[in-house]
Amino acid sequence: MLKQSMHSFVLLYPNVLLEGWNVEKVSERYEGEKWGTFWFQVVTPTGMFRVKEFFLDIMEPVFPDSCISQAKGDCFQYKGLVYWKGINYKGKESYVTSIWKTQVEISVDHGYVNQDEMERFLFELQPVNMELGKTILHTSFHLLSFQAKRSEMGEIGRCREWNAPDDVSYVNLLIHEKLNWKLESVGFGND
Repeated sequence: MLKQSMHSFVLLYPNVLLEGWNVEKVSERYEGEKWGTFWFQVVTPTGMFRVKEFFLDIMEPVFPDSCISQAKGDCFQYKGLVYWKGINYKGKESYVTSIWKTQVEISVDHGYVNQDEMERFLFELQPVNMELGKTILHTSFHLLSFQAKRSEMGEIGRCREWNAPDDVSYVNLLIHEKLNWKLESVGFGND
């Protein structure tokens, strides 16, 4: 049984696998010189895909950045889950979504997986530890960010500094609709 060992993102694991699907080669990299990541491989009757999870420091809730090459992909929705499908930097079919403040990147490395099967797989990804997942979900972005902890621009970071909204001055965005969003972090990029 997996245990939630990361503290900056929620480990997600499939609640249910389709018939003939098996998880293999589970691996974790803890935060150090690089950000923490969680990987596993799923072997299906028609192919094999790799799942990579991490906290995406650019914090765009449904942004296709990172594994889909040059953000060229198509956006889809399945039962309220928004995801992107495209070709990654290795030329492989890929799926990307962000749920529970965790970036999920999938690369179909061998064979094929039908899109409807992948949708069901993505939908079944659930927190390994629901209570810790809820805690992380309600923790401000700048307290989870690998780059914010290091106070420097980095490979996956786009801001040199992150703060709580009450700790800095900033210009509010002009939003013309009443939204129930809460501003939890303010980031500053290159000047």
